[in-house]
Amino acid sequence: MAAVVKAMDTVFGAAAAGTGAVASRATTAPKKLMETEQSATMSAYGGMVLSSCIIMAFFTDFDFSMVQMLSSFCMLWAFLLLTIKVESQNSAKGVSSKMLEMWALTLFVRLSSTSIKRGYLPEDKSGEWLYQFFDVCIFFVVMRLIYSLQRQHRQTYQEEDDLQGIFWTVPPTLMLALVFHPNLNRSKCFDTIWTSAQLLETFCMLPQLYMITKQGGKVETYTSQFVVLMFVSRLCAWLFWYSGYPELADGYVEGVTAGDFNWGGYLVMGMSTLQVLISADFMYYYVKAFMAGRAVQMPISDV
Repeated sequence: MAAVVKAMDTVFGAAAAGTGAVASRATTAPKKLMETEQSATMSAYGGMVLSSCIIMAFFTDFDFSMVQMLSSFCMLWAFLLLTIKVESQNSAKGVSSKMLEMWALTLFVRLSSTSIKRGYLPEDKSGEWLYQFFDVCIFFVVMRLIYSLQRQHRQTYQEEDDLQGIFWTVPPTLMLALVFHPNLNRSKCFDTIWTSAQLLETFCMLPQLYMITKQGGKVETYTSQFVVLMFVSRLCAWLFWYSGYPELADGYVEGVTAGDFNWGGYLVMGMSTLQVLISADFMYYYVKAFMAGRAVQMPISDV
C-alpha cells in the first residue's frame, strides 16, 4: 500500500498542479451548501435523489434486477459523502483507512470479472455498462480517500483505533471462493474472481464499525450517514440475490429444474445476509437517535 500511495503522490500532484486554479474558483459557488453538516448532508441527498430519478428514467428498464445497480449507486454516494466530510473538515478523524483499503481491493477484484464477463450483471439495461461504471467511479473515489488519509490528513488519521488485522480474512476468502463458486461466467477463473469479491465485501465494513465502536460516544453526522447509505447498499444487494440465488445452482433451468445442490447460491446468500447483519447494531442506534431527534450516540466499548 505504501508503494501505491507513493505512486498516487505523483499522479495527484500532477493533477493538482494543472487544476488548482480552476478548483479554487469552482469551490466558491457551493460554499453556502457546505457551510453546515445539515446543509451539506441535505445537498448530498438532494443530488442523490435527483440523479437516481434521471438514471432510473433513462438508463434502466425498471426490471427488478436494477436493484443491483442501485446498490452500487448508493455506495458511490456514501463514499462521496465521506469525501465531503474529510475535505470540508480538513480531517480524517473517525475514518478507517483499512476499510477503504479493503473496498479498493474488493472493487478491483470484482471489476476484473464484471468488466470482462457478464454472468453476474443486472439483466436490465443498467447491466450493459452503468453498473460497472459506478464500480469504477467508486474505486477511484476510494483511492482518492486513501491518498487523503495517508498523505494530506495523515496527522489526523486515528491509526491506533483502526482494525489492523482485517487482511487476514483475504486468504480464507480466496480459498472458499475457489471451492464453492457458482458458474454463471462459465469460467473457473472468472467465477472464482467474482465470488472472491462477493465474499470480501462481507468484511469491508468491519474496520469502520470497529473504529466507531471502539471510540464510542457521539458519531459525526457524515460518518453516520455514510454507514446508513452503505447499509442501504447492502440491503439492495441482498434483495437482488434473494430473488436470484437459485439461478446460481449448476444445471438450473427456470421452471424446469433446480439443478444440483446450490453451494454457490447458499454461500452468496449467506454472506449477503451477514453483510446486512454486521451493520444492524449501528442501525439500531441510528434509528433510535433519529426518532429522538439527536445525533447517534454509541456506547463506550473496550474492544
